[in-house]
Amino acid sequence: MKRRSGTHRSPVRFLARMLLGAKPALFPDFIEPCIPTLRDRVPAGSGWLFEIKFDGYRVQLHLKAGHPAILTRGGYDWTGRFAPIAHALADWPANDLILDGEVIVPDEKGIARFSELQADLASGRKDRMACYVFDFLHFDGFDLCKAPLTERKRVLRELMASAPKGLILYSDHLETDGAAAYKHACAMGLEGIICKRADAPYRSEGTMTKTGDRSYCLVGGWEMLAPKDCPGVAISG
Repeated sequence: MKRRSGTHRSPVRFLARMLLGAKPALFPDFIEPCIPTLRDRVPAGSGWLFEIKFDGYRVQLHLKAGHPAILTRGGYDWTGRFAPIAHALADWPANDLILDGEVIVPDEKGIARFSELQADLASGRKDRMACYVFDFLHFDGFDLCKAPLTERKRVLRELMASAPKGLILYSDHLETDGAAAYKHACAMGLEGIICKRADAPYRSEGTMTKTGDRSYCLVGGWEMLAPKDCPGVAISG
């Protein structure tokens, strides 16, 4: 897939390389994803941010020398299955980048539903797909994984301000009371919320267990709550 004309590198790359913890690095073939952890309560105290837990397909978006690719959580190349998103990424103002995100298909109320995405993948339908991106791991020769999460997201948002609008969307966050954010997610019928430590680096690790009516997955910093009668919550710490 070739980059379309008119794409330029963004000056945001200079902001990225100045982040605390950012370091020069070759473009990696794949970065093992940080997998959320399921918990039975929302974390208390300051230093947390809260994102929507999308009911979709976890992906890693790559742009290498201007050529886009979309990889699954296991590292498989699904660029063809998510072709419209890959085409959109090709127009981003960067030579090389890696984004962490989730491909979704919304239902009639605009809420992401995994069953809808599964149906579209099975039928080959691609016109309803979109991708929410929530982390920035590599940018034009610099590894950003050791930078604080809020700084990675700040640079991502800056870059997206000059990127084409449409199929790739920014996953915003709240820095508020976690219990209130979780209650709101339940009321909206969402899958849950992700709770992350605002100053955390990106950690590629994780394990999973199940306890009673609740599932738990403990990662290098992320947690996710999923009681049987309400959606999930995930935490990064």
